[in-house]
Amino acid sequence: MTKINYNFAFLIALTIILSATNINISSVYYTVIIFTFIIVFIKFVLPYKFKLNVFTFLFIISAGLSILFNDINPLLKVHERLLIFILIVSIFGPLFNTKKIVVFRFFLFENFKLLIVSFVFLSFVLQLYGIGLSNEFKFTGLANHSMIMGPLSSLSILICIDKYTNSSTKKTKLIFILLFFLSIFSAILSASRSALIAVLISLILYFILKSSNLFSTIKKMVLFFIAIVFIINLNPYGVLDNLNAKIEHRESIDNITSGRDRMWQDRIDDFKMSPIIGVGYSNYVNIDNSKIDFATGESESGGGWIFLLSSLGLLGFTFYIIPIVNILIKTNRNSPVSFYFLLFFVIHSFAEGYMLAIGHPFAILMWLSISSSHDHFKNNNLYGYKKA
Repeated sequence: MTKINYNFAFLIALTIILSATNINISSVYYTVIIFTFIIVFIKFVLPYKFKLNVFTFLFIISAGLSILFNDINPLLKVHERLLIFILIVSIFGPLFNTKKIVVFRFFLFENFKLLIVSFVFLSFVLQLYGIGLSNEFKFTGLANHSMIMGPLSSLSILICIDKYTNSSTKKTKLIFILLFFLSIFSAILSASRSALIAVLISLILYFILKSSNLFSTIKKMVLFFIAIVFIINLNPYGVLDNLNAKIEHRESIDNITSGRDRMWQDRIDDFKMSPIIGVGYSNYVNIDNSKIDFATGESESGGGWIFLLSSLGLLGFTFYIIPIVNILIKTNRNSPVSFYFLLFFVIHSFAEGYMLAIGHPFAILMWLSISSSHDHFKNNNLYGYKKA
């Protein structure tokens, strides 16, 4: 049964990763989410004495209240969105806790790690062979956008350095250090500044926390950054051209923040309208500077944290952030790589607004990072569970 559960987790993770490509699998994606919830609830939750994560439960309640007490444009279909969102949090988040679902989430996270590294590796190899995977200033790889490719490459960096650190054989260490640098090049080529900043901070904390000799680690980090500065100035083979061109383009139109500052003002105005419960889950009121298509529901909020605050107010924001703070204050040198995933998403979400999304792979990965980190601290013995 364990092998069946592992393979089941692999198919789910594969579906989520494929949703990040140009392949249109939206109907398959939502079907998988619905059936996965049914199977997980019946198989891993209902038969056991489960515990609810109180803050996650209250967060969902606050999302419901934000819809109940606000007049929201029906074109946004927020009721349907909230229902799918609850299913996602139930599967990938820490809402339900039993021994079986903890192990299942471990399988999910392991498969995501495998698929992310494979995705980045294949994208880079195809680029080397001259297959067109770039547009304008951006390297997209197999992803449908460079803003997807950049964070995936960044997550691959964290996975590879963690695998390298924990590997016991020289062959495995060599493989993952090569994949580590390959992932760095992919992240740079994608020209996602927010992803590069987030992974840089996550890496620095990783090296510091994992270090047995802090002084030696700091020296190595200084040398590493000197080498990075040298490479940036040298710009071998023009690997930084995409990033430099993107920055120069933004500066030339006086828009270094990609217009996010104007979107932030809209979200601030929304927050002022209803600071306690927000203007409604996935809702926008002030849209003068925001990108939103009411016909399709597609939107760009300007940033995840500020959208969380404007749409769900202080109530939803508080219930969302408390589990994350609890994880952050408990971190130590034995913290799993899911913690560094979570740190990456916390930083990256200042610029990108996928936190409340239902069709975005990073929304799912952020919830899984929260639950996996929570599972580690609550059930340390289960987190090390290996495939039978």
